[in-house]
Amino acid sequence: MSNPQPNEQKLPTWLFLLTIAGSLSLGIGLFVALPFYLTTWIPGDWKENTLWFALVEGLIKLTIFIAYVYIIGLRPDIRRVFEYHGAEHKVVYAAENHLPITPDSARPFDTPHPRCGTGFALLTVVVSILCFTIPPLLTDVRFYEFLLRLAFLPIIAGVSYEILKLTTHPKLGWLAKIVMTPGMWLQRLTTRQPDDAQLEVSCAAMQAVIDAEHNNDVVAKPGVI
Repeated sequence: MSNPQPNEQKLPTWLFLLTIAGSLSLGIGLFVALPFYLTTWIPGDWKENTLWFALVEGLIKLTIFIAYVYIIGLRPDIRRVFEYHGAEHKVVYAAENHLPITPDSARPFDTPHPRCGTGFALLTVVVSILCFTIPPLLTDVRFYEFLLRLAFLPIIAGVSYEILKLTTHPKLGWLAKIVMTPGMWLQRLTTRQPDDAQLEVSCAAMQAVIDAEHNNDVVAKPGVI
């Protein structure tokens, strides 16, 4: 990778940190705080049952997540990002099948991939629903429940990541397919068919990764893409 040219401007550290903090705040607000407080505003005595509360909150969270993905996909610039996303997956398929890293090799493959970040995000939502229906984590104090949701975010993300990695195990078979299928469906919203120029960009990126692994004698491990 070439060194930055003198006329290239680097993002200031404070602006980078501010961007990260803003993104995290938006994510927590939209996918943790909003579903929780929307659930508390729904009238009815059913909320006294903490199990039902967690399930309804989870359904609201899923609805917000899918609606968010759909709405941002309507923007032309985001749609183009989704085309590059599809190109990335096609090239990864080509690499996993030991084919040449070229647009011709990648083009026939589909755009959804089992270990996509979209599937990971959906899996974290499902894991959070299951997590907060566990009896030791149920409480009638709503504010305490909200704090628990914030505290368990890293744990939920870690568990979801490990589950996604386990789906690569050949012995899991149909169970892995059940876990992966919803994420594959959702990727119909977050991936688009790319053009040849986008495939060429993804091929160049993949080749650079392969060369780096070869030069550093690093073995790639399954992960989120």
